[in-house]
Amino acid sequence: AAAASVLRQRPPRWKRYHLVASGTGCAAASETDDGYALQSDTPTKAGGTGTAPQPVQLLLAALVGCEQATAHFLATKLRLPPIRRIELPSQTVWTVQL
Repeated sequence: AAAASVLRQRPPRWKRYHLVASGTGCAAASETDDGYALQSDTPTKAGGTGTAPQPVQLLLAALVGCEQATAHFLATKLRLPPIRRIELPSQTVWTVQL
């Protein structure tokens, strides 16, 4: 109830993100407004050139990054010891029917 009360008192703070992206074949390149370059590709057996992480690998890495940043933020606010490691075990099985 106390947390809900605090949330009602504060107006939402929205973050906006922007990047420019382009792609050829299975490869994509993106650049953020603050200068970070991100690339993705697929393995050669999937039609790519295998020169960059697969998009799903970047997605999982982003998820871990969000979890780590959130855990750090909360630990700091609650004066808890820092979170040193987060693991995201994942196994994906793709089934394609033609």
